[in-house]
Amino acid sequence: MLAVYLLFYLAFSLVIWHLDPDIRGLSDALWFTFQTATTIGYGDLIVDSPVGRLFAVVLSVYSIAIVAVFTGIIAGFYVELMKAKSRDSARRFLDDLERLPEMSKEELEELSERARRFARERTAIGIIDGCNRPYMRIDFNSIPEAAIPRMNGGEGSVAARMHDGDRCRVIVTRMPAGSSIGLHEQVSGDDINYVMEGRGRAVCDGEEEPLFPGVCHICPKGSSHAIINDGDSDLVLFTVVSKRR
Repeated sequence: MLAVYLLFYLAFSLVIWHLDPDIRGLSDALWFTFQTATTIGYGDLIVDSPVGRLFAVVLSVYSIAIVAVFTGIIAGFYVELMKAKSRDSARRFLDDLERLPEMSKEELEELSERARRFARERTAIGIIDGCNRPYMRIDFNSIPEAAIPRMNGGEGSVAARMHDGDRCRVIVTRMPAGSSIGLHEQVSGDDINYVMEGRGRAVCDGEEEPLFPGVCHICPKGSSHAIINDGDSDLVLFTVVSKRR
């Protein structure tokens, strides 16, 4: 495309040189063509003949179209590059979630910050709508919130938006004040709960721990735990349940 445009540019310069008496040489023709193509229009060179003016209009329109096409190509390249980076970041994030029990304190703090960014992200990169698609982005806004009364024998009713994938289940759970998730054993894999809002407590294998924003409660596979909202507002959890093979 660029080569075709350069040929058109040169051909226009030669034509305008021969057809318009105000263009006195090839250097003037090339300079006038440059001004017309870039829409600079210094005014030091003009064409008065009808044919010259017609060619100038054609060159201007063609140049604007070429600039628009190249702008679209460059913008499309950077959009695809950002999509690829986002997908790779999401895959690394999910891989890190699966090895939470082995992480150091520094790694957990870094992952906590990434979880905050992940939860806030709203860029439309792609939505996972089936178990066989690669991980990209889960739009929880498009997943209906399901009410679960007395979840695992707990109190009240909790609301959850869940995606069930090949490698893990990803859930946003909202627990109203006074509700709870009853004591149950983790059979399929580790249960990783990051607290986004509210306060409560978790009991895992008989040990109680407080829950508040920024805390990540982990119940390993084979352990039993319960989550209780004893605060005065909703307890919102971002949960990943790994599926160990």
